[in-house]
Amino acid sequence: MKRAIIFSVLTFSLFLSMGSAFADHLPGSISMENLRSEEVSGSIEAEYGQQYFLPPLSSGKYVEVDFTLVNNGDSPFNVSYSDFFLQSGKKKFFPSKLSIYFKNSIFMSTINPGMKKKSSILFAIPDNVKDLDIRYTSDPTP
Repeated sequence: MKRAIIFSVLTFSLFLSMGSAFADHLPGSISMENLRSEEVSGSIEAEYGQQYFLPPLSSGKYVEVDFTLVNNGDSPFNVSYSDFFLQSGKKKFFPSKLSIYFKNSIFMSTINPGMKKKSSILFAIPDNVKDLDIRYTSDPTP
């Protein structure tokens, strides 16, 4: 069964809406803190202080979404960047596979009880999109 949770923040010209926290029925009682977004170009910070250069887009822009996931529950919570997507109306935008290169990548991560994990996800979106929801789903599509 597919479950989507909506979060939000207002930063720069990109609007991400943050509604309710994770629902009680999801494993690990996960919450999200410090949600922010910004347009990025050129390169991203990778592991060990290295830079990963982003390939140019024929149209659109890259947006980096940063947040901290907190496991307030009693059991480990498995999460990956592909569990998140952005939505504007009926349109969905899934994370770039380049997200695995981020210093704070959440590629197949486990967050143990009482722990926090800083996370960054990269999306490629059209230039004209402004109102977006960031969503978590327990059943990722792509």
